[in-house]
Amino acid sequence: ATDGDDGVVAAPPPAKKARTGGRSKKGADIPREKRLEQNRKAAIESRRRKKVMVDELKRSVHFYTKANTNLKAQNADLERQLLMA
Repeated sequence: ATDGDDGVVAAPPPAKKARTGGRSKKGADIPREKRLEQNRKAAIESRRRKKVMVDELKRSVHFYTKANTNLKAQNADLERQLLMA
């Protein structure tokens, strides 16, 4: 490609440097740092999900313990009624 009428070939634009986000790290460290950050976020989310699951299980245990106690009392009443009949 020529740059006007004088026949001079235009030089390609200079290559852009990769952005490092203000950090001056080795090129190989950037993917590692990104992976570590993603892992930290995943671990936080995993702990949050685990806490929700444990809380739900605790509520279930409480509900079924109470239901079981009520059923045992009902069963005892019915057994007493059978013995009196």
